[in-house]
Amino acid sequence: MYGLGGPAGAYAAPRVVRRIGIGPAVVTGFLGLSLPMVLVPLADGPAPFVIATLAAAHFGAGCGGAVLDSSTNSYLIAVIPPTLRSRVMGVVQTANFGVRPIGAVLAGALGTVLGLRPALWVGTVSAVLSVLWVLASGVRRVRELPESAAATAEESK
Repeated sequence: MYGLGGPAGAYAAPRVVRRIGIGPAVVTGFLGLSLPMVLVPLADGPAPFVIATLAAAHFGAGCGGAVLDSSTNSYLIAVIPPTLRSRVMGVVQTANFGVRPIGAVLAGALGTVLGLRPALWVGTVSAVLSVLWVLASGVRRVRELPESAAATAEESK
């Protein structure tokens, strides 16, 4: 279902950005990616309820992830000069994908110590709270994409 949510979020992303601005879209994407996952530890009971709950969680997270990726990448492309883009994005990708195995090991250890459902609660609530970093930054106040870094560099010559 995450895979179905992605195209829906990608379709909605430009409309979200136009309506609320690029910074608020980044915040919305962070929340849209993490909030639906709170449904995962709630998935208990009859099989149809569990399936529907997990499907809703992953579809919602897919939508939020697409809005987050679209708005964040658009912002980064606008503010990073073309000559630095590959290096900066390499660091971003390394940090993004490099931390996942560490999180997986920590989640497994937490699940062993606390049990599966409590570990899921810790993980999902922590993911929702991670938006606080974005709220504390100035990005939430950015309404429009800044003039591209390339255009700014050309004008300053």
